[in-house]
Amino acid sequence: MDNCGHEFNTKPEYPKDARRAGAEATVTLSLDVDEKGNGSNAHVLDNTGLDSFSRSALDAVKCWRFRPATDGGKRVAVKDFKIRINFKCHDAGSEASKLR
Repeated sequence: MDNCGHEFNTKPEYPKDARRAGAEATVTLSLDVDEKGNGSNAHVLDNTGLDSFSRSALDAVKCWRFRPATDGGKRVAVKDFKIRINFKCHDAGSEASKLR
């Protein structure tokens, strides 16, 4: 089976309170991805920073589309897909990566 992935999605908004505080964080999420690339049941597994980072990550992922996993060339749903979102203060941005 080929892993599902995420690409070309908008970055989560950098929380204003975190920007003012110069705070950074990594938020790890888990979600289900259906065979059409829609995410659901997203929840936070870990957050190394302020609660506002979790809210921002969850809000962003709700709008994301994913590349579905495939099995024998057929698209399949994936449960418990994990994704890590890094919030870095130096550019007041964020970056997402899947966990393997």
